[in-house]
Amino acid sequence: MDASGFRAELLGRALEVPFKSYTDALFCDRAVIGGWTRTDEIIKPYTLAETMDAGWAWQIEHETFLNHGYVYSSSFITDDAAREEFLRKNPKVSNEPRIVKFRSGRYETMWKGNVVGIGNASGFVEPLEASAIQVIILQSRTLADFLAVHYKFNTRLDTPFWQAARSDIPLGEGEGVVEFYRETAPAPSAKRCCSRKIAATASRATTPYSSAKKCRTQSRTRPTPAS
Repeated sequence: MDASGFRAELLGRALEVPFKSYTDALFCDRAVIGGWTRTDEIIKPYTLAETMDAGWAWQIEHETFLNHGYVYSSSFITDDAAREEFLRKNPKVSNEPRIVKFRSGRYETMWKGNVVGIGNASGFVEPLEASAIQVIILQSRTLADFLAVHYKFNTRLDTPFWQAARSDIPLGEGEGVVEFYRETAPAPSAKRCCSRKIAATASRATTPYSSAKKCRTQSRTRPTPAS
């Protein structure tokens, strides 16, 4: 078994199995990681992902530690600049931030001869959507296309990285999902129109309480029939 991680000592180096890169859709290839010991911060029941100048940042909650990282593209920002941006966003980082290099893609075959690649030795897709090893092995291309949608339609920042992401990233199999959404999802104008209609109807409607009160009032003032 080749369980040597990103190095892929057997599949990649010894057996020279060709590597299929996903960098056409996933630009990010590095991460700067750091964190600090938890003090009085509220523990969030979720992982936070936020847009950065040349990628995105995570915050992962632990009982006693806050783990932060900045996943970025070295084609759009240097390691030093990424580290500076990371520390500006997270000034409480107490350990020395470390740089991790990676590439998104997989080897053409994960089983050659008597060698089977396990985990990151067989393939890796950047962690915007945290995924299990099984997903990486069986559905890494589908996952890469799904992640590409995140980058293609992000409009929060207009840095060179995000401009290139919106204009250059191919969606692959994700194109069908996007087209289905465009055809079936309600348009924003339709949502606003629907909301206005609902609000107008609600303002004209008589509440059950007011109807009951009106009925009781009428019953008390109804004249008694003559005997």
